[in-house]
Amino acid sequence: MSEDYSFMKSGFTNEINQLHDIKKQVKELITMYTYNALNTAAVYVEHANRDKITPEDIKRSLMLEIFLFTNRNVEQDIIDFKTKIFQEMEPITEDKKEDSDADEEEEEIIDFCESQCECALCKCITNIYTRWESFTPNSPIETMLKERIDEM
Repeated sequence: MSEDYSFMKSGFTNEINQLHDIKKQVKELITMYTYNALNTAAVYVEHANRDKITPEDIKRSLMLEIFLFTNRNVEQDIIDFKTKIFQEMEPITEDKKEDSDADEEEEEIIDFCESQCECALCKCITNIYTRWESFTPNSPIETMLKERIDEM
């Protein structure tokens, strides 16, 4: 006669599932954060009448994104972000793959220059270091992001 011991669980599986969920949420959050910062950098570059994003554009946009981050409904933003990304995705064809390979070979270093545009976004990014100097993170994720940005 065999006994059914299925009711006895260690809870270990539940912990693994929770850890997996947390990792997934952090990946989604970082992806959304980076995507938003890159879009902001692209707008700033366009307003500065440049055609390439520099590391400084990205750094400043990442700084701005931290300040915007605290005013968001993160869970809803992640859902909206995932929907938007899937709508924008295009399958990679051989033609597109060859074009992306060619772009990698033509990299040139360009200098950063601040935008002279007077729109709110450009003013904010141009003056971001003033606000950054007094920024105190309010969460572990903000602390981690600030430390990484300061290393840039």
